[in-house]
Amino acid sequence: MRPIPLLLCLLPLGACAPGAVLPPASGAPPERVVVIGPGTEANLFALGLGARVVGVSDFCTVPEAAALTRVGGQANPHLERIAALEPDLILTQGALPILQDWCRSAGVAFHSFGTDSVQGWAEEVRWLGVRFGKLAESEDMLRVGFGKFDELKSAAAHHAPLRVLLVVGRRTEEASGILAAGPGSFLSELLAFAGGVNVLADARQAYVDVNEESLIRLDPEAVLEFWPEGAPAVEPLSLWRRAYPHLTAVREGRVGVILHPCALIPGPDMPATAAAMSAWLAPRNSAPVPARD
Repeated sequence: MRPIPLLLCLLPLGACAPGAVLPPASGAPPERVVVIGPGTEANLFALGLGARVVGVSDFCTVPEAAALTRVGGQANPHLERIAALEPDLILTQGALPILQDWCRSAGVAFHSFGTDSVQGWAEEVRWLGVRFGKLAESEDMLRVGFGKFDELKSAAAHHAPLRVLLVVGRRTEEASGILAAGPGSFLSELLAFAGGVNVLADARQAYVDVNEESLIRLDPEAVLEFWPEGAPAVEPLSLWRRAYPHLTAVREGRVGVILHPCALIPGPDMPATAAAMSAWLAPRNSAPVPARD
């Protein structure tokens, strides 16, 4: 089975965990920051704070961080490596009690984010802007990002939305073992900006295992798969035709792939992900919405 991105597996847990700072932050911006969370890592570099980062997670996707020390992930933070870096602040996405306890005993400032929404991203960016004296840069980032969201939403208003299944994981060579983004995820928000409707709108979880019975009942009008690690070995539409030839999305050939490398990370690349979703949906949308008198 194709590996499910670790961040997606842990975000629902992290989103329930409140942020914390141990001990209280001093007035001076931190100089040696360790970050475990691809979205937060990307936010820091996008704000021009890369020089302050000394350690990143094993899942960091920022090219400028390639030479930095890797310190594990949410499931396996490497405490010895972290200690050797002598950080003055540790930032995480999701709850890491073992690391929070270590910070408390070592007297290192700690803050956790539970970011799996567009609004959560905005709050995180503003927190970083305030803490590092980059408030103007953080507001500029959000102004540009939300401006793009508004543009996409306006363009999408000219078409009737499609009901879309957002697939973030499945078996490598089968249209089975499907994990899809539900209504509580940032991907569902991006889909709305792009002009689609999440077929799992009534789900109670941010990420949902979708079995055959549910898939047939939902009958999506489009299926959009996310492969940030590179193009799938087998063309997805052929797999879906083999498994579910009667689905509306399959009959009409609306099975697509988003290859954006940061597509599954709630960070500064979300506007680009939404734009990629919009570009795929636009020519496949149903008839334009009739103009109102």
